[in-house]
Amino acid sequence: NAWIARHNQDKDDYFSQAGDLYRLMSDRQKDSLTSTIAAGLSQANVSVQNRMLSYLHKAAEQYAAQVKVKLT
Repeated sequence: NAWIARHNQDKDDYFSQAGDLYRLMSDRQKDSLTSTIAAGLSQANVSVQNRMLSYLHKAAEQYAAQVKVKLT
């Protein structure tokens, strides 16, 4: 028998660790990471791009800003 229940994820933190790692990176590493993300994300529709940018913003504002600049 499988046990299935609802789990409230409102208080779960999915962004701090990503933001902490981003802030630890050198400028060269940040540039490489954001270029790679932007290259893949450029293939997605605007709705998906905006959703991803909102997630990156929750991790670190600069993270989202760098990807956004590279998307345009």
